[in-house]
Amino acid sequence: MRVRGMYVNVAEQRNAWGTSMRVAIAARPLSPGDALRADDLRWVRLPMAAVPPGTTDRIIGRRLTAPVSVGEIIGPARISAAGDSRLRAKTGVGRVALPVSVGDVSPVVVEGDEVDVLDSMGNEVASAARVLQVRERQITISVERAQLARLGAALSSPVVVILRGPAGP
Repeated sequence: MRVRGMYVNVAEQRNAWGTSMRVAIAARPLSPGDALRADDLRWVRLPMAAVPPGTTDRIIGRRLTAPVSVGEIIGPARISAAGDSRLRAKTGVGRVALPVSVGDVSPVVVEGDEVDVLDSMGNEVASAARVLQVRERQITISVERAQLARLGAALSSPVVVILRGPAGP
């Protein structure tokens, strides 16, 4: 009688949580643009109630669109379309990437920094832009599409890129 009661309880729990699915979780910290490899992942079975909608197990080779922490489920919001380049994957949804010339000055920013961009008159033309790539005389930034018109017009003259500090508590 006791075993039957335990079986009924397990069956009730299974029904409450639904079926399970094999999902990938990050085995180490991962960065935007990284192409997923088998050794980046651990596979676990989770109840469907705990799995983000649209999650698939076909992610090897796909690129990340956002940082992923150890143990985090790699769901559809974190992976780019198949075949996306590293730069495109890092750009982000609803954002565009564009190059900004820094002239003869060495860039003081690195990939992942957040910057504001000022035109030659000191007016802010883009805020919270993400640095995607740094070259000798050029950086590539990702901005919201709505900022593109103002920023594009400003790029015909020298611009100033200002590094943002970390967000406060």
